[in-house]
Amino acid sequence: MNTFDYTLVTEQNTLTQTASTIYQSVTGTNNITFSLSGIDQSESPVDKVIVTFYDDRELVFNRSFTDSVSSLSAVTFTQAIESEVIDQCSKPVLFALHRDDGITDFFNLVFYVYSGRVSDYEDINLIKSDFIKAGTNDKYGDTLIHTFETSEPKMAGMNILTLDSDEYDFFNGYSDFIALTGESTEVGFTGYPDEYAIVNSYANAGGGVNIPGIFNVLRSGSTSNPFSVKFRTRQPLANASLNIGLGTQPFIPAIPGTQFLHTSGYLNWNCNELDSIKTINVPIVDVVGVDIRDGYVPVFKLAGTGIGTSMAPVSGGYFFVDLFDVESCSENVNLATSTLTAYITY
Repeated sequence: MNTFDYTLVTEQNTLTQTASTIYQSVTGTNNITFSLSGIDQSESPVDKVIVTFYDDRELVFNRSFTDSVSSLSAVTFTQAIESEVIDQCSKPVLFALHRDDGITDFFNLVFYVYSGRVSDYEDINLIKSDFIKAGTNDKYGDTLIHTFETSEPKMAGMNILTLDSDEYDFFNGYSDFIALTGESTEVGFTGYPDEYAIVNSYANAGGGVNIPGIFNVLRSGSTSNPFSVKFRTRQPLANASLNIGLGTQPFIPAIPGTQFLHTSGYLNWNCNELDSIKTINVPIVDVVGVDIRDGYVPVFKLAGTGIGTSMAPVSGGYFFVDLFDVESCSENVNLATSTLTAYITY
């Protein structure tokens, strides 16, 4: 947990109330030590301070009349201000200063809490990952939620990765410009001229062999600046003619957790890194059985593959692998082929 010191500084008006709002930015969950040493008591002593937090917690401090009139200036206290999944959330803390002359001054301290990075903490342990559907209006909005904990007691965090395809453009030639310099880099899937790949499920069958689907991503152009790109798998929804007299029916070409395992993460290239190709590994599951012969392929006829508008035969189902959301410091990074259709054969 981060630590932060804050000293409340106030001013008093003669015979009138003072009310003001103060803003303070912090990052991540902080254990904040508050000090009242900056309160003004030039017009009237402060007899009582009531501190009300955003979650209705309340602290009350009273002046000791046996001590000096400025006894409350020596008060310090510590409270935790917690971050949220939503970045830049506001956490108000209200100070009510009751003066000896009967006037109450109000100071509203608003903390803008920015989400902390996982790298700010030690001993990060992933507790679980949840994949949920969050779409509306027949749109399949996919969301991946990571819940993790740290070595500090009661310190837990959550990361939300929106996988909704409507929020990104997954097309060849899509460019995500980060900054303008004289250098540029291109990153995209390589070795797939028709934007599809074949992964074999039957290779995983028998003898405990586990061969994931492997997809190569190439960085070309400038190598002088570091950057990262997100990747994720995506479940398509298609229409198929199954030749059973029911016409065209919607179906899921590949079921997450049954035919393949949803995978997401980052690919990172460091400054002047020699390796230009990095790989994405997606676990493929043999749902047909361990004794299926090589070459046996169940076929969904006339299934839309998601590339263009044409219909084409599909062997054993398929899913998408996407590249998106490039992060770079000081160069143009262009996404080349940013989506692959991965066909599963059995």
